[in-house]
Amino acid sequence: MTVESIGSLSGFERIRSEYERVYASDPQRTVFVSWSWLRSFVVAMRRPWTLLAVRDGDEYIAFLFFVTHSVRLGPLCLYREVGLGAYPTADYTGLVVAGDESAAIEALGEALKRIRWDVIRARSIRDPRIARLVAVVGNGNVVRREESTACHVVALPESWNEFVETHPRKKSLRYALRRMNAWSAARFTIASDETIERDVDVLLALHHQRWKSNLRKARRTYGRLFKEAYRRGCCRLGVLWSEQGKPLAAQAAFVDPERTSWGIYMLAYDRASSRRSPGIGMLMRGIEHAISQRFAEYDFLRGDEAYKARFGSQIRWLENFTISRPSRRARATERAWSATMQAKRTVRNILVGGVRASV
Repeated sequence: MTVESIGSLSGFERIRSEYERVYASDPQRTVFVSWSWLRSFVVAMRRPWTLLAVRDGDEYIAFLFFVTHSVRLGPLCLYREVGLGAYPTADYTGLVVAGDESAAIEALGEALKRIRWDVIRARSIRDPRIARLVAVVGNGNVVRREESTACHVVALPESWNEFVETHPRKKSLRYALRRMNAWSAARFTIASDETIERDVDVLLALHHQRWKSNLRKARRTYGRLFKEAYRRGCCRLGVLWSEQGKPLAAQAAFVDPERTSWGIYMLAYDRASSRRSPGIGMLMRGIEHAISQRFAEYDFLRGDEAYKARFGSQIRWLENFTISRPSRRARATERAWSATMQAKRTVRNILVGGVRASV
């Protein structure tokens, strides 16, 4: 087994056909480890990243993508953290493997151990093979298993009528249908080549209105991510418009057409219209559209917000691990970095006025 380290866009594009061949044969794959999504992420987010590629002879059999964050003081690196997958931007973490899984995981684990890092975050793990990778990397290091993350999912039948008649949470669905009916005169659109720029800006502006995020930065990062992913066929943008042409709500979804999975990634609505719950109306229109496009799964992705629990009839649990080097410096820098990030989140929550998401 040979492990290559790829860290350039040209290198990533060079192995596209091999990557997509392995991806297509992997039963654990998700859109967040697809070449199209990762290519969009690399261009949009511009974070230091690496793709580890395992070859058995001349044939590629496995890939692992990760991002790196470093804290520096001049030339001195104080802290180096690795996030497996494209966490936290990606809602799921996984490998791409075809062939001898055990040998590939062992090779990837040993390659990770040789890289310089203080902490590895293995978060939002949907792929059970990541736990085996953590065991390899954790040998000789410190592994902490952390609280699992809930992910709500609902199976989609063949028709909208069947969805309404068979949904297991009738009370929640009746409420949602009333909200949908309240906006029956509203116009629902799905982004096209002509409207993608406008629709992305509508979504980010509504999201900024609620969360007081940095709109310029959001346009530069998430805006570009959505547009790049749309052009590569793995993103759908929907907008709900009032009769007067005002945007009421919008959503972005990352989709896997081959596995017929629709993953709702960002949902925002006009706060001035919240009395009639335009977000719920948008959500129902999105589900109706996904059914019409023959998607079999509506995935609310990472998070346990109340509106997701209301409509997601199944729970998928995502595992979380942290691997640390067994040194005092690594433990001290990790604690300091974690405390800094928590302080930033606390300040932001105070400024926004709470973080409970609702629609």
